[in-house]
Amino acid sequence: MHSAPSAVQSLWIVASAACFAAMGVFVKFGAEQFSVLELVFYRSLFPALALAAAARWRRHALRTGHIAAHLRRGLAGFAALSLFFFAIPRLALPTAQALQMTSPLFLAGITAFLLREKITPPLALALLSGFGGMLFVLRPGLSPDQLLGAAAGLASGFFSGIAYFNIRQLGRVNEGGLRTVFYFSAISAILALALVLAYSEFSPMTFGGAAILLAVGLTATMGQLTLTRALHFGHSAVVSALMYSSVIFCGILDYAVWRSVPQTADWLGISMIVFGGAFALYVKMKKTG
Repeated sequence: MHSAPSAVQSLWIVASAACFAAMGVFVKFGAEQFSVLELVFYRSLFPALALAAAARWRRHALRTGHIAAHLRRGLAGFAALSLFFFAIPRLALPTAQALQMTSPLFLAGITAFLLREKITPPLALALLSGFGGMLFVLRPGLSPDQLLGAAAGLASGFFSGIAYFNIRQLGRVNEGGLRTVFYFSAISAILALALVLAYSEFSPMTFGGAAILLAVGLTATMGQLTLTRALHFGHSAVVSALMYSSVIFCGILDYAVWRSVPQTADWLGISMIVFGGAFALYVKMKKTG
């Protein structure tokens, strides 16, 4: 009776990972023509409009009584997204993805500090593995540009941890997933637009550039929708393990498009981060049921 939902979830979480990996490829292409803030703006505008239309079609109210919590989640998510997009052109795609997905490790530390949750031995093992992997990625000998990109990727994971902490708080007050994703996308689009207008200007639009931006928006929206669906079905072990398949997809796409292969130290660090992050996510999700 319960095997079908687990199989469906497995497919949705893998589809989500593939979508986010493809988004990373298009962001890397887009970085040649557009600034980080422009990419964040277009990537956020597309799902905001799509979700607003979906809410109207379903007659689902977007009005919320938790705007402060949405603002905290939106600010942290905007910072995480901007830093991740900054890191992508400077690193091999699987390295940038792995650093961004350190968020469960930071989330575990944040909840332990703010909510005084006990760090159990399994969670401590996950944290040691993940943060040990970061040392291999952030090793001596990186070029200044790579080091800056790695630091940005790691900071993206930290802010993602803060964002997920706020998502958890929104879940506790039964705030719907559609509203949560909509407000994140809308806040990010507004902030990016304001910063572009204040400090620079929009790049000239070409047919090729518009196609890349459309691909970024589509893959981001599909990634978010399939991830949301996956999280609503099946077992936590499936989610925590297969969510990190995005790193594998990134490695395949990075090699296929740019013939880029991370060094041995990078692969070791990535493997430790993936194990630590997936195990930390599994421990936290198992605890919350």
